[in-house]
Amino acid sequence: MKAKDGLELSEELQRGIAAYGVPEHELTFLQRRAIARLAEGKDVVVHAGGGRGKTIAMVVGILQRIAAQGKDSVQVLLVLPTRELAQGTDHIVRSLGAHMDIRTQLIVGGVQQARNYKQMLRELASVQVVVSTPGRMLDAIIRGGMDPEQVRMLVLDEADETMSRGFEEVVDDMIKVLPRDIQIAMFTCTMHPECTRVAQEYMSQHVSADEKKPKADTR
Repeated sequence: MKAKDGLELSEELQRGIAAYGVPEHELTFLQRRAIARLAEGKDVVVHAGGGRGKTIAMVVGILQRIAAQGKDSVQVLLVLPTRELAQGTDHIVRSLGAHMDIRTQLIVGGVQQARNYKQMLRELASVQVVVSTPGRMLDAIIRGGMDPEQVRMLVLDEADETMSRGFEEVVDDMIKVLPRDIQIAMFTCTMHPECTRVAQEYMSQHVSADEKKPKADTR
């Protein structure tokens, strides 16, 4: 179904958005652009300050990609720099996707998580969205039950903070074990030098989504 702003969103996703309290007709240019590019399967860099709605755009775009392609065809890895951010984003994914028949798995540190860690890894093949921190995500890719070749999207949220914390090599290692044609999305408040490098090295003809006119990479 086409939303009021022209976005093609599934009915189940629209129900989740409404229940979460996000008026579809109030989505900003930044959000609409990011959602559309994510749903189309294109690489995208979303560079904007805090409070600009990046997280909502990211989650809606991810869920619409799953809705459009089928839950058995898309597996998304969503990487955040800290456990707290991962937990908060996992909650948003579950809330917005509440009416969709998808599975989400949060993998972070902690005593309770450690007890179930091996079991969680074994079950990853049937999960559509995996939310984790960089080190845990890399471990899940290497040792988990998922097939890396089935992963269709890698999303780096708060990418500048991830790089500032020294995870650039972990990000490189993740990308290298995933399919060469994987869709990569980066959401960041600032363009850390490592964010720029990752975009240039791994993101084919990525689109920049910001509050100005978007620019395509002309490499």
